[in-house]
Amino acid sequence: MTLNVVHPYIYRLQGEDLVMGEIPEFTQRDIKIGNLVKTFLDSNRKVIWHQEFVSHIQSLVSEVAVVSDSQLGVLGDSRVIHVSTDIQGVPFSDSYLEIKENCYFIGGLFEACLANLMGVHYSLRGPSGKGIFYIPELCVSRDTGKYSAVEKKILALGIKPIPYEDALKRNSN
Repeated sequence: MTLNVVHPYIYRLQGEDLVMGEIPEFTQRDIKIGNLVKTFLDSNRKVIWHQEFVSHIQSLVSEVAVVSDSQLGVLGDSRVIHVSTDIQGVPFSDSYLEIKENCYFIGGLFEACLANLMGVHYSLRGPSGKGIFYIPELCVSRDTGKYSAVEKKILALGIKPIPYEDALKRNSN
């Protein structure tokens, strides 16, 4: 089983500003993200950090914003695999993708990069979409209208939402 954390710097954005450190209104969400990542790592499951690559400096700044957070900092663990993607969430290489195991997706933006990456997994897996899950409460969205439209398409492919607690239980030793 693999946890895919897509562009986690999105968790650190307030409007267009990248915030270093905690954002109080998102503390509970960030605790859940940290716990889920830790659960996957402690259960010897894969965690993949999909990092948008625009420039080395921008990648470094967004990485610092994530790992300097007390809850999200677990993504700095050496067991986390780093994969570069374009701005739309499409990986530059698909050699790391697992098509036989369950994959969980969190991050953002749901209606853009997260949905695109789930689509890449779906296209490699075939028509069932079986074993591809996203955790809605740990996804970021900026447009509820687009979110609903994209979610409809994702659900039609067989990609399923799963509650945080269920994902945590399924992946605990």
